[in-house]
Amino acid sequence: HAARGVMLHRRIPRPLPQELIDQVVDCLGDDSEALKACSLVCHAWVHRCMQHLHRSVTIYHQNCCIHHSQVQKALRLLALPVVSAYTQELHLEGKNEYGTPQKASDDQDNRVDGVDLFWRVLALFQNVHTLEVNRLLWVAHSLENKDRLCVSFPNVKVLDVYMSEFVDFDEFLSFLTAFPKLIRLKMERVFWDDNAEEWYMVSGIDPSTYRALPDDATPGKELKHVQVQHCDVPNMLDISRWLSVGSPTVTSLSLSPPDGDDFAALPSYFRTLGPSLEKLFLALEFATKDETLRQGTLINHPGPHLS
Repeated sequence: HAARGVMLHRRIPRPLPQELIDQVVDCLGDDSEALKACSLVCHAWVHRCMQHLHRSVTIYHQNCCIHHSQVQKALRLLALPVVSAYTQELHLEGKNEYGTPQKASDDQDNRVDGVDLFWRVLALFQNVHTLEVNRLLWVAHSLENKDRLCVSFPNVKVLDVYMSEFVDFDEFLSFLTAFPKLIRLKMERVFWDDNAEEWYMVSGIDPSTYRALPDDATPGKELKHVQVQHCDVPNMLDISRWLSVGSPTVTSLSLSPPDGDDFAALPSYFRTLGPSLEKLFLALEFATKDETLRQGTLINHPGPHLS
């Protein structure tokens, strides 16, 4: 019996080094079915598989109602470690229109506003380092919900804001202060108004929804990469002035003027170029009349590489 035990012991394969297991799993990063199968091999395989399977999560903001009995179930589901602990990339998907009237239902008394769940679960994703905000119309939300988002992602390093509107530039900067570790910022079709007081008078929205820029805040102090696409010229000018004062560490700047043929903001960016800038990318569309390309602006900077 002792001899047989020794022989059986020798037949048991030695476990693979964890580094090798991680490399095997990484090779399957885009194959969810293979990752699910690998997660069932043994405990040593689970962690790396979960990192890939639950790396990216999308949460939709909808004007809808859900049954009150499902609220706690939804919160418990999103609080599971496989969701909250492993999510590295979070996509917040908004809507094209807000305030759409809801149809009445026979079970309306047993239903609650599902939108509130969207704001409540944000605090569960403390490990997110990449945040994408898509069509989350900032001006349409209450100050309470704006504050909820702005305290939920202290570790975000990459921020992508698409199709959103802020009351003014200071409110946009107050939004950026929520990400003290931000290194890469991309903004496309992001807009704001020149005068907040006038905007509230015209829009009829309660001014208490405004999120002011804190006095001691320095938005974007760690920024290294900035990409601005298809924003209005006044907005692009605001950004260039902000970069020249508050973000001297930017090493790469990517610009695409609105509609591809309005170059009014470019001279301001050229004057903004500091010694830290290494790369400047200009995406210009020249399918326009020659006279719209403004002349006389000299780019005289030995540092950056122009593409």
